Amino acid sequence: AIDQSRQLISQIKEESGSPGISIAVSCNGKMMWSEGFGVSDIENAVPCTPQTVMRIASISKPISAAIIAKLWEDGKLDLDAPISKYVKDFPDKTFDSQPVEITTRMLLSHLGGIRAYEKIHYISDKNEKDKNTDENKIEKLKNGVTLKVNYKEFLLKDRFNSVTEALKLFKDDPLVVKPGTEYHYTTHGWTLLSGVIEGATEEKLLKLMGTLFKQLGMTNTQPEFHETLIYNRARYYRRNKKGKLRNAPYVDISYKWAGGGLVSNVADLVKFGNVMLYSRQYSTIAHAINESNYDSQDITKRSIPKGYLNSDTVKAMWTPASATLEKVGFSTGYGLGWTVADNKIWVGYGHEELPWVGHSGGAVGCSSTLVILQPKEVNVNEPAPQGIVVAILVNMEAVSLTPTARKVALAFEKIEKE
Repeated sequence: AIDQSRQLISQIKEESGSPGISIAVSCNGKMMWSEGFGVSDIENAVPCTPQTVMRIASISKPISAAIIAKLWEDGKLDLDAPISKYVKDFPDKTFDSQPVEITTRMLLSHLGGIRAYEKIHYISDKNEKDKNTDENKIEKLKNGVTLKVNYKEFLLKDRFNSVTEALKLFKDDPLVVKPGTEYHYTTHGWTLLSGVIEGATEEKLLKLMGTLFKQLGMTNTQPEFHETLIYNRARYYRRNKKGKLRNAPYVDISYKWAGGGLVSNVADLVKFGNVMLYSRQYSTIAHAINESNYDSQDITKRSIPKGYLNSDTVKAMWTPASATLEKVGFSTGYGLGWTVADNKIWVGYGHEELPWVGHSGGAVGCSSTLVILQPKEVNVNEPAPQGIVVAILVNMEAVSLTPTARKVALAFEKIEKE
């Protein structure tokens, strides 16, 4: 499995022209393979290793979702209450001239109608004056008016010192769909969720994140501040229009901590995946397993022997919202902060794959993926977690890693069955 996976990683590295790539794989909670390829810093010839820290981009979303899920479990946050209960700085919204409500549950599944990075500019007849109203903007969007897309938000260099400041980027913009009806992927929606978290707890998001990382033993995961010394941090790269490799431009990602502002390494991401897998499975097998039988090297044993979250909570997180089905990709949907594959995916000549959950990410100069391959049935005579967790990071922009991660997971799953 390692040889096969090493070949897959070498292929995606060559195909994408990525300077460096790191991968880690665990089977049933135990690290089976971790390796780095290429360099994390071209100019200084620094090798890329499993300890290399990179931007994890949107894998920040399931991590932030774990914080929200814990608050939900503890009765501190109502997923179905209007967000106005928690975020006083966000204005009331309308759609088709009718008042609408947005809930935390909707935002977790990208169903809140919040726009994405693209700031839409409407190009109309030169003699026509645009009315700057929400209704007029939405009507133009519906009628297919020519749009000019501006990606400058993705490259923001400004420091945002609070969630309130970050909300100003989009809070007065119209909703793009009616909340609860359509899947519309948006990182800004997770900035709004940051406000929900802070409103529900009266604590700063970064403090709560630090508590989570400490509880789960994620010692290499943190919000990315440019000026902070972060050991083993990679340099980030992209290609220009001529295909030449260039250093990625400086960006400040303080406006999106919850949705895409964290850095980590593959070992920490695999650890997080196993925490979630363990939490999902623990209650199913707890009655059949004496805790003293756990291997002392089990990577989840030291921090959360009984699960960070309840099994039913993770089940809810890993259940796709009906409005997202087949919108995320073939036979997939989006749960509460997680991409979720349907249990019956047919590929090739009728082969049925195992169910998986995960998340991919794309940041300035980096790409990422986290894939969790679950067993069809939990063996109550074996300890949790059961399943394969794969994390891959590259210091190159716009690299699709999830298909490779799934192939790696299936290769290790096949060996586990033999």
